Amino acid sequence: MIFDADIGDLFVVRNAGNMVSNSVLASMELAFLNFGVDLCIVLGHTQCGAVETAIHYHKTQESPTKHIKQLIQSIMPHVDKTSPETKDLNSPQYVNTVIRRNIISSCDKIIDGSTLLRTHRDKGKLNIVGGIYNIRTGVVSFDLQPLLD
Repeated sequence: MIFDADIGDLFVVRNAGNMVSNSVLASMELAFLNFGVDLCIVLGHTQCGAVETAIHYHKTQESPTKHIKQLIQSIMPHVDKTSPETKDLNSPQYVNTVIRRNIISSCDKIIDGSTLLRTHRDKGKLNIVGGIYNIRTGVVSFDLQPLLD
């Protein structure tokens, strides 16, 4: 349904790494108030460059630019949460775990960051869910349980 939508069927807010900023929250609030949006999907994807950059930063403490460093700061707790001592930081499984944790965190930040959206979610007027799009297969999964703990 998401990929078959026509122009005007979706209100889309896109940015690297599913970051939840004030402008993202304001855009979502406007979508809810002005267009009756009743479903918010935080849709991450496999092979996410923002997450891979955060993992690289974790290993090297090097970032391409100061803006990218600011962007990945909100991803870093998810990189740190998955123990690098026992996990291969380069494995697709590790990267996908960080991606999943970041999506879940973004959903939580939407709920925590907007009284309007949280109130209407609690009343059942808005659903906020996370999904991960596999760019190799084209499949979207809404099962976001981290692969590693």
